[in-house]
Amino acid sequence: MKIFTLSLSLLFFFLIQNADAQRFNGNLEDPDDTGSPQGWDLTYHRRNLYDVKLDSNVKVQGKYSVSISSNEKMGNGAIVYTIPGTFQGKQVTLIGHLKTENIHEGYAGLWMRVNGAKEKELAFETMEKQALKGTNGWKEYMITLPYREQEAVSLEA
Repeated sequence: MKIFTLSLSLLFFFLIQNADAQRFNGNLEDPDDTGSPQGWDLTYHRRNLYDVKLDSNVKVQGKYSVSISSNEKMGNGAIVYTIPGTFQGKQVTLIGHLKTENIHEGYAGLWMRVNGAKEKELAFETMEKQALKGTNGWKEYMITLPYREQEAVSLEA
């Protein structure tokens, strides 16, 4: 079984880099009535082919991490946090801690997308080039995308 664990508790944030930077905490510490962390979609718009759950045993800090485990189906698994609105700045950075176990096909990683009007993709990154595979202990990763404030309407990660 392939396991990909993502610790987002107090470690996950978006940062628009400018003098008046705004910060968003993708905290996993406060589950809603469905057991999902507030604001997070653990089903990835109902497209997940993997088993996804909050994990209170394997984590970097805080109460939870998110565990994404294969169930022998092909495809991908993800979670999503959407931030509507626009911000000032020229780039956006996503930081998170990842831990992997037995990833031999495909890869694990952070992902982020900057959306424009009518869901037009303005920028996208999946860490595919880093090809995180195998078994790896907790490590901090980050991805940065260009941000065109005049065109952007939302961020997803």
